[in-house]
Amino acid sequence: MAPDGEDRGHAGARCGGGVTVDRASGAIELEPGFHLDLGGIAKGDAVDRAAELLGRAGPCLVNAGGDLAVRGVPADGLWPVGVETPNGELTLGLERGALATSGRDRRRWTRGGAERHHVIDPASGRPAETDLLRVTVRAETAVAAEVRAKALLLAGAQAARREADERGTPCVLVTADERTVLAGGLL
Repeated sequence: MAPDGEDRGHAGARCGGGVTVDRASGAIELEPGFHLDLGGIAKGDAVDRAAELLGRAGPCLVNAGGDLAVRGVPADGLWPVGVETPNGELTLGLERGALATSGRDRRRWTRGGAERHHVIDPASGRPAETDLLRVTVRAETAVAAEVRAKALLLAGAQAARREADERGTPCVLVTADERTVLAGGLL
C-alpha cells in the first residue's frame, strides 16, 4: 500500500507500487516512504534459530507472539501451549516442533472506508477474503508452521479442513462465525 493511504497499483508487480525488483541482479529497491515487512516467515525463522541455540543448553520454549518452537522435553513431559478460541483458551501439549498462528483479526485498519487486514492474498495483492479468522498449525519448524497456517487461512474453512486432514497437518481453525474446528489429527 502507498504510504499516503491510497492504493496505487503497479502493472506486473503483484506486491503493489513502490517496489522495484531487478531480476538480473536480485536487487530490490523501495521507493521513499515504503517499508519491507518480511512477516511471519522471518519471525518463524528467528524463533527456529533461537530455539536451536537455546536448546543446546537444555529444554526450551521460544515464543515470539504467535510463533513458537520447543527443543527438548520439560520435566512434565509436554509444553502446555494456550491457543485462543472463541470459547476460551484451548491448551495443547507440545513435546517437539513448533506452532504458528496466522489470522486476520489482530492487525486491522480502515482505508478508503473499507476494513483491511495484513494477510495479503498473493493472487490479488489485496487483503485476503476468507471465512477463516485465525489458524494455528503444528509442524516440525516454526517456518513450516507459519507457511502452512497462511496457506490454510487463504484456502478457507472447508478446503483448509480437507487439506489438513489429507496431509495430517494438526491445526486449530477458527471461523469468522466463531466456530472452532480441530483438524489434521488434532484431538
